[in-house]
Amino acid sequence: MADLETLGHDRARIGVIPDYPGVEAATFIYEAYRRRMPAEIQWAEPANVMDYDVLIHKTGDLGSTWLQPTMAKVMQVVSQPDSAFQRMPRTFTIPDDGEVIIYGRKASPLLGEAPSPTVPCRVEFGGAARFLGFDAQIAPSDEGNGREVILTYYWESLGPTLRDLKVFIHLLDTESGNIITQDDHLLFPLLYPSTLWQAGRFLSERRTVSLPAAFAGEALVLRLGLYDEVGRIPISRASADCTVGSDYADAGVISLPR
Repeated sequence: MADLETLGHDRARIGVIPDYPGVEAATFIYEAYRRRMPAEIQWAEPANVMDYDVLIHKTGDLGSTWLQPTMAKVMQVVSQPDSAFQRMPRTFTIPDDGEVIIYGRKASPLLGEAPSPTVPCRVEFGGAARFLGFDAQIAPSDEGNGREVILTYYWESLGPTLRDLKVFIHLLDTESGNIITQDDHLLFPLLYPSTLWQAGRFLSERRTVSLPAAFAGEALVLRLGLYDEVGRIPISRASADCTVGSDYADAGVISLPR
């Protein structure tokens, strides 16, 4: 499901592709209320499919005959090669031998397969999450002075956590070791917080950090770690392509063009 920071609005819009009027929608509305998820859940129809961030469909018993043409039209829109949606890899079996299938917008942080970051660095944080690496781009600042670093981080969820996870990102000058800029934030805070994670999901997040206009260094080290309200999450294992401390990883070097 999509992190609401990427959606441009403050409530996720979930469409349920129905096989019986109101049943699935009512079930998901109750579950969203129980988990305090900021979501609007409605019946999906061909005319409003593009209004949603997430679509939920089930196979098996097709339910009411009069609804089947509506289901077929919605699925036709969703299944087109140029559809704005992608089928998520994980499904959920239900008692009638069908499956619950989730379609997310292609801007969703959930990835359909394992990523291949340009700067790989595999670090496991205490059984909570596995960092896989990152991509980096340098661009002029929108304000016209200084530069921006556009970062894409890749994660693998290892299971639900007791408390919401935050990530700290420090960009260090390779020469002095000083922190030039930083970006601390919750991981996918609204619709898919770490307390709801399921094991084996690959996720990506895109963040932009600004560099001070006066900074003239040639390279930065990306240092990151995870923490919650209790404290930092210790590192339990790491690959040889990154340098780690007890609770942080130096994931790689970002070169800055002159």
